[in-house]
Parts: sequence; structure tokens; C-alpha cells
Amino acid sequence: MKKMATALFIMAYSSFMLSVPIHADEAMINEDKLKIRNGPGTEFDQIGQADLDEVYTIIDRQDNWVEIELDEGTGWIITKYITIDSDRQEVTEKNITIHQANTQLRNGPSTDYDIIHFANVGDKYDVISEKGDWYEITTEDFTGFVLKKLVDDENQEISSSSSGFENKTIVIDAGHGGHDVGAIGASGVFENCVLNSK
Repeated sequence: MKKMATALFIMAYSSFMLSVPIHADEAMINEDKLKIRNGPGTEFDQIGQADLDEVYTIIDRQDNWVEIELDEGTGWIITKYITIDSDRQEVTEKNITIHQANTQLRNGPSTDYDIIHFANVGDKYDVISEKGDWYEITTEDFTGFVLKKLVDDENQEISSSSSGFENKTIVIDAGHGGHDVGAIGASGVFENCVLNSK
């Protein structure tokens, strides 16, 4: 009787464990026509390709490669051109405003990724996540990444306060005559030689 009760408990516990959903990391593709290989390296054969913004469930990781679940079987993709959801820091109800003309928006969180759009001054975007020094932003037309320091207000205040000639003293050299050669550059060039050569 005791053995039967133990067996029933094990079966019930196993059924419970199977019914509990287990969260698996997902890979979002940041590059169009990304090669899927049958092993974790470029020496392995290509078995397919992934397209921009597609999402795959990650099964395993090995160095700079992840194994993803496909409709039939599995494959491997390099992590350089994907965003793994566990690497992203989710944000809530955050939006940014573009401060500089032609701000570059890329299809991944690095300058290695392609530019997909140039934003204009005053453009506003919703932030859906953060990854390192980058914001992941979204619109009705696309999802992209922008460097934080290009849009964060505190960086703009520092930039604006350190640029321009306000509160600075400018000294103008009125020139020289006779045997006075004027200023001497770091390389030993005389100022009057530079002026006379123009």
C-alpha cells in the first residue's frame, strides 16, 4: 500500500512538473538573411536562413553561437547579429526625443549594424528595452536601436554647455613686422612663414 501511494505521488508530481511552463530565452534577428548552420561555427554547413525581426526559441548556447528551434529540427546562429531577450532590460512607458538632425537608427545595438533610418530633430520614439549603451525603439514602420548618449537629456545639457564661444576669451594676434618671426609652432614653424606662404 505504501509503495502504491509513493508511486501515485511520483506520477502526480511528474504531471505537475510537465504542466508548469518553463520560460526559454528567445533570439530576435537583427540582420536580414542571417545564415543558419548545422553546428556552432562557420565551418558547419548552412541549412537555412533567418530574416530580420524573426524570433526563435533558444535551446542551447556555445561560445558566440546559439542553437535555435526550427519548424523541423534545430540550427545554430551567431550571436553577433541577434538580440537575446534575457540580455535586454525591459523599460516601462519611456519615450525619447531626437535632439540632433540625421541621428542614426540601426538594426542592432552596435555601430557594426546597418543604419536603417535617419531621425530628425523633434522626432519621438517609444523605448521598449535597453541593451548596454543603446535604446531599442519602435514605430509603426520599424524597430531599431539608437545610442543613449545621443538622446539622453543630461548628455545634451553637457554638450550644449561645453560648445560655442559664450563666456570664453578669444585672443587675436595682430601680427608682426621687422625681424619678429611671431609665434613658433610645436614643429618649429615660424608664424610669418605660414602667413607669407598664403
